[in-house]
Amino acid sequence: MGASVRFDSGHLVPGAVVENVSLGLAMCAERAALFAGVALGYGKPLALALAAPRTDSALTYPCGACLQVALELGGPDLVVPAAAADSSAIEQRTVGEPLPYAPRKVRSRSHQVAQRASRAIPIQAFATGKCLCIFPPAPPVGGGSVEKMVQLGSGL
Repeated sequence: MGASVRFDSGHLVPGAVVENVSLGLAMCAERAALFAGVALGYGKPLALALAAPRTDSALTYPCGACLQVALELGGPDLVVPAAAADSSAIEQRTVGEPLPYAPRKVRSRSHQVAQRASRAIPIQAFATGKCLCIFPPAPPVGGGSVEKMVQLGSGL
């Protein structure tokens, strides 16, 4: 099973299912691609394509968890093309079609993280040659200073 996500920045991000013997620790291809694009600061997802073996002779669509993440990051109009692994058929829906009554937030936490990720400042780590991202500090919840938040959290 594989997926790819097209972002409004023009970037295309692939994703692959990562299985784990503990099902709750597995990661679907769709969320892997969505999360990677958010982490890279690519903006809003426009389309989430999935290629997978058929399920009970029908095309396989993203699971509920993947649809919920796609809804929060891309909205109900995010396009979801689904294809058979053997390329014998393809269909297209929007995220909102299979999730007409899904929980929705006016401004999701995922959206806020995506916005902060798009403002990430790349810093070169000279010793390893890898690129790190430093996020600007978010304003403290309810006001106050970051130092005060650290002091309040230190007793937990």
